[in-house]
Amino acid sequence: MTKVLFATDGNTPADSALALVEKFARREGVEIDVLAVKRERAPIDVSRATIETAGAAVQRAREAGFQAKAHVQVGVPAKEIVDMATDLRSDFIVMGAGNHAWYDRLLLGSQSTRVLHEAPCSVIIAHEPPLLDTAPILLGADGSNDSTFALEAMCELLDPATCEITVLGVARVPYPTFAGGPGIAYATTAFSEEAQAEFTVEARRHTEQAVRRLQEEGFQAKPKWTLGSPGLRLLEEAESMNAHLVVVGSRGLGPIDRWVMGSVSDKMARHARASLIARRRP
Repeated sequence: MTKVLFATDGNTPADSALALVEKFARREGVEIDVLAVKRERAPIDVSRATIETAGAAVQRAREAGFQAKAHVQVGVPAKEIVDMATDLRSDFIVMGAGNHAWYDRLLLGSQSTRVLHEAPCSVIIAHEPPLLDTAPILLGADGSNDSTFALEAMCELLDPATCEITVLGVARVPYPTFAGGPGIAYATTAFSEEAQAEFTVEARRHTEQAVRRLQEEGFQAKPKWTLGSPGLRLLEEAESMNAHLVVVGSRGLGPIDRWVMGSVSDKMARHARASLIARRRP
């Protein structure tokens, strides 16, 4: 049984996240736990509204054909979501990204950011709902263990009948180094045609392997490959194909590394219409 924890506050981003599950998730073998959190010291009418929010989401999930049950907790939303996912041994956390103002999208929101960084499982974060019954999905593939797990997580949750998948392999071109002295410095072979060809062959191999695996599971899938920055190229491709979901692995970087360097998964969570950041349970 695949266990999905859907965190909701009843607002539009949460509705978008549930719409994503309704559109693309398998009906068989998927169980949804709905969690609504009342902040500590909130007024009593907020408590009633929180219970009603959880109940409405459960009803909606059941009407869509899922097994679902409600949970209500009191506390800090991000902490309660992470704790509930740990206790239930959830496979996925599904939640909205916050409000639609540009600064909320860039910053993702404090609760969403905390869940993304601390979750014990894969996380789906949605900014916008899917628009089509069968919509394009983008999978980033680089041959790593994280990338392979992202593919398997996608196969576990998504219904092949509703997905058209593009697998994008991005060969990261290394920064050039330089040799020589003043007036005669020159770039090394980092950007040579031979090196680029080698990187491209590797990216193509990873994407074609991923496509074969997806086709074995009944998905429609096609490969693409390119050179450059993985985060930038994935976002460019997601925009050009109007991807309704971007799927990537999580490198498990610590918060300092994320703040200083950023990560592909963080970029997808902030800028893609919706993203699945795949992370193994401990």
